[in-house]
Amino acid sequence: MSNSTAQNESLNQLVREGALRPVLLQEYIDAAMRHAVCQWDTDTWVAEVPVLPGCLSDGATREEALTNVREAIESWVIGSIRHELPVPPIDDVVLAHVVDLNEDEEG
Repeated sequence: MSNSTAQNESLNQLVREGALRPVLLQEYIDAAMRHAVCQWDTDTWVAEVPVLPGCLSDGATREEALTNVREAIESWVIGSIRHELPVPPIDDVVLAHVVDLNEDEEG
């Protein structure tokens, strides 16, 4: 069993138990944005989302950096899905794409 399959089975179990709630992309992005950290770095604002490794962006203003990192989150998630990399749960939500919403309860 691959790590990805094992992780998905684990996430499915947490959804069944009510510990995680499957959501669509925009709500997942909103959850990630609650973890965004924005700081001034020499000559630009940098926004980073520590719960999504490597997900960051910058901008001339704090607002622009946060707008850009929202787009970066979407790209990060889509890229992870395309390359079959894990998309982690954030707080109490998990991207609906990574769990089997039609899984048979007896399976």
